Amino acid sequence: MAVEEDSSMLVVILDVNPVWWGRRRLRGEPSLSHCLDSALVFANCYLASSRRRHLAFLACGQRESRFLYPARTVSGQEQHAVQESRDGRLELLSAFDDTVVREAVAMLTRVQVTSDMATGSLTAGALAKALCYINRMCKQDKAHGGELKARILLLAACEEAQYMNLMNVAFTAEKQDVCVDVCVLGSESSLLQQVSGRFKRLVFSCLSADVSL
Repeated sequence: MAVEEDSSMLVVILDVNPVWWGRRRLRGEPSLSHCLDSALVFANCYLASSRRRHLAFLACGQRESRFLYPARTVSGQEQHAVQESRDGRLELLSAFDDTVVREAVAMLTRVQVTSDMATGSLTAGALAKALCYINRMCKQDKAHGGELKARILLLAACEEAQYMNLMNVAFTAEKQDVCVDVCVLGSESSLLQQVSGRFKRLVFSCLSADVSL
């Protein structure tokens, strides 16, 4: 008799800092949309591999961090479509992709880049939101007799400047038994290495192919 797989959740956090990505694009390097496409391919593979897998997607920038999925603007029909896709209708995963892209565009169009704008991103804030969401989902799963195993994948671009905030989040993740995997798109980050369960610096030329993370 086959053993039923436990429910699992992955929360993906993507750094969409427009200043950082704008500088890279001026140098002819892969754009934010290129990175987002790669992240969505990975997310689709994760969701499609099991009916008992769940996923959330966040973005962070200089002034805010927010959920792209599930989003407050997601309609009931779109939510139902994604749920059905986990039951085998893979073509309906496009509803998930459309929601993430639409919410990311809405977030970035509100940003007004100025000369005195901070270059760092609110990574710690996004991680805190992810941990709160995981905690709520774990309680809901436990109430129904299940046990949800969760982890976070952080796709980081800018160095996190708020050391204490990040370390507090790292301690909280350890207490909740949530592993934080970090994939750095920019330079090496000794700070993020301290809080990650698995750390990797991704070379830009491999961004489109390396979706196994």
